[in-house]
Amino acid sequence: MLAIVDLETSGLDSFKHEILEIGMVVVDLCSNRLISTLDVKVNPCHIETADPVSLKINGYSKERWKGAISLKEALETMRTLANKATLAAYNVTFDNAFLEAAFQSTGIESFFHYHRLDLMTLAWWELGLDKPTSLKRICKRCDIPPEDDRHEALQGAMKAYQVFKVLKSRRRKCIIENEKAEEEEC
Repeated sequence: MLAIVDLETSGLDSFKHEILEIGMVVVDLCSNRLISTLDVKVNPCHIETADPVSLKINGYSKERWKGAISLKEALETMRTLANKATLAAYNVTFDNAFLEAAFQSTGIESFFHYHRLDLMTLAWWELGLDKPTSLKRICKRCDIPPEDDRHEALQGAMKAYQVFKVLKSRRRKCIIENEKAEEEEC
């Protein structure tokens, strides 16, 4: 099972900033079938430390976050849907740093498998790019409509899931072509 996660945060520093929104797509690895999704807004405890640019990017406002749940509740909901799943994200290092800080601050033990999958690295490798690039650019390269300018966590997780499916399909096609070429050589 793969849990593709996208977080919207109040900034880029996992020691200073907070998770504001969690989007997660849980996928069966064998079939690529979508098992479940999660879309929750998290009530910030220290919005005063937020980076205004980050808040603008994710569209944070008190009104839009009315009814947000606590970080602990959000993590417990994640665990219900993705216990022992492999964590995947587009730039998994970023999301994992915030999740680790969240686990530490809430006292919840990480429930993800210890392996992680970075979809940015996978895309960089599979598409033969000179350097890693944004999810928006990879979506364009894979003929996937890009994320809206105002980032929302579930939308980001869904775009990463679509990229994952395209990359996995390309890999399968390459393997089949290589097997055919080997058969022809014999």
